[in-house]
Amino acid sequence: MRKVLFNYKILDEIGVESLWATHIKENIYKVENIPFYVKEYAFNDLIKANLIDGILSVDSLYEESGNSTIRILINEEDLDLKEEIIDDLIKLGCDYEGSNIERLISVNIPKIINYSTVENFLIKGELLDTFEYEEGCISTKHQKDS
Repeated sequence: MRKVLFNYKILDEIGVESLWATHIKENIYKVENIPFYVKEYAFNDLIKANLIDGILSVDSLYEESGNSTIRILINEEDLDLKEEIIDDLIKLGCDYEGSNIERLISVNIPKIINYSTVENFLIKGELLDTFEYEEGCISTKHQKDS
């Protein structure tokens, strides 16, 4: 596995996120972890990447995996519910990764999961003011589910 650099923009700030990827064939890599900040990419997507001056940087999406990525930011006063939120997501069939920011988790919604089920959970969490969520990458398959 290798680290691949992805550029992203939040508000007016430019950042770089590195994701683990497995080399598949010439310039094609499979994303091996769930993105936190990068949009338009998901776990197991195939990407084109170029090696320039020893740095591997994403060029474009080669083939989507069918998975989707969302980010959840738990409200400070509800941080004690983090494990319950994670457990509920796992029960729905999702995977997650924790962040260096305690309140932030990144969630992978596998292609076999109906997105509307997860979306209902997310909407409920926002309505209860427990957390906010952002859709980082919704696959073509999941767009049809909602």
